[in-house]
Amino acid sequence: MSKAINEKLVVWIEEKVKREYAEDISLVLLYGSFINGTANPKSDIDCYFSPRTERGYELAKTFILAGVGYDIFLMDWERAGNIAELEECLIPLVGDVKIIYSSSAEELKRFQRLQAKMKHNLADRQVSQAAARKRAEAAYKLYQDICKPNPLAEIRKLAGHIIMQLADAVAIYNHDYFHRGLKMQFRIY
Repeated sequence: MSKAINEKLVVWIEEKVKREYAEDISLVLLYGSFINGTANPKSDIDCYFSPRTERGYELAKTFILAGVGYDIFLMDWERAGNIAELEECLIPLVGDVKIIYSSSAEELKRFQRLQAKMKHNLADRQVSQAAARKRAEAAYKLYQDICKPNPLAEIRKLAGHIIMQLADAVAIYNHDYFHRGLKMQFRIY
């Protein structure tokens, strides 16, 4: 049932952007399990957009359908550029996407240049090693925070962030990233 809802939701998003936000949105992109073939009956669609105008920010939505939470969130060009430079995590949000709306061929090419830059940075030994080192250092700082007196909930949160930073560090050091998300890292293919 979720697959049918997700497919209808993708069509709804495309139509809404074309009808109401054509001048306000640069791109609408899908990523995650819905497009990489790992979705299950409770999977949502992972969708974000890049706004062109202040009005474009209004497209952002959070809602629940059939017991599944959905977010249509914004990511500005600056953040997408930081991901391409390996300065932020969430690399699949630039690397493994399906573009369902582009306001122009120029905007599409702009995003494709970010994807090419990201691939180049991953392939460049110095860049990837520096990015991996930065994540390992961030994990160490989080570890130092875990050692301070904290409520159990905070310790669990910090531990999760440490795992994510270290997993990203290992993948980037090896010129790659988690194409199917960090939660899939423990599965054997």
